[in-house]
Amino acid sequence: VTVQVRYVTLHEEQPALGFWDQEVLRRPFGWLNATEGDGLDGLDGLDPLDPLVVVIPGRMNYSREGELAALLAPFRRLVVLATGDEEGRCDPMAAAPNAAGWWKQMPSTPSESVDVLPLGPAPHAWSGLTRPHADRDFAWCFAGQVTHESRRSLARALLDAPGGLLVVSDRFAAGIPPDAYAALLGRSRVVPCPAGPMHPETFRVWEAIEVGAVPLVERRTADGRGWTWLWDRLGIPAGLTVEGWDGVRGVIESAPEGGWQTAANR
Repeated sequence: VTVQVRYVTLHEEQPALGFWDQEVLRRPFGWLNATEGDGLDGLDGLDPLDPLVVVIPGRMNYSREGELAALLAPFRRLVVLATGDEEGRCDPMAAAPNAAGWWKQMPSTPSESVDVLPLGPAPHAWSGLTRPHADRDFAWCFAGQVTHESRRSLARALLDAPGGLLVVSDRFAAGIPPDAYAALLGRSRVVPCPAGPMHPETFRVWEAIEVGAVPLVERRTADGRGWTWLWDRLGIPAGLTVEGWDGVRGVIESAPEGGWQTAANR
């Protein structure tokens, strides 16, 4: 059975395909021998009984779920994935009430009906970078923007912390080149992963995992919201979450010899 995959958007000025947050889907679609297509025209000619996966860039379609529901109503073996919705406004269930299942990246609240779809790593060159923790140069690293309180708190805590590297940039993807960034993560044992401007999950969490480093994430963001439910759904162990960044140096330094390697193996 061939699974049909269609990337669909109603946004007139933005494509449906080609975003970093969709990269996490390409490998499993390959395993499924899926046939991918882009745009509304790709729905034409499909058998309503064919297995169909529809990927919706959520940020661009959050106010148009009713129109999407009308387009997708004929399909009877459908699942819907909403990607790239940091603001948490797109409702995949409203976009396809007839679907057999719904997944969503970066949800803002827990749901019994909509499963959590990981953000995944950015599409950089990650292969060949994993090495034993005993062979890594840095105890920790952080390279990225420092543009809100969570990240300012982390930067203050790490400013003179030994054994690591802090690289601050002024905007997204504007710091060190992607290959050098990937190599830096591969040389580090622990990677603190502060929240983005709207949501605690970032590419950095999955990039650290991709190279065998240990991500540290926030149980509670600076706005007071708790995210333990999210990390539980994504399979991030409770021991890798922190209440705030003020004590991050102690967390990094407190692991016994080989302790971070054990966490990375998990």
